[in-house]
Amino acid sequence: MKGHKSQLPYKICKTCQRAFSWRKKWSLSWEHVLYCSKSCKSKKT
Repeated sequence: MKGHKSQLPYKICKTCQRAFSWRKKWSLSWEHVLYCSKSCKSKKT
């Protein structure tokens, strides 16, 4: 995935409701990513 950041796919965090963009470290598991950070993941609501 190369290109401008605005062209990357994004999701809405289940905890804080903020949009977050695709990251290379999530390339193999993007469909399973639900939270924008470890902090939000630990505060699951």
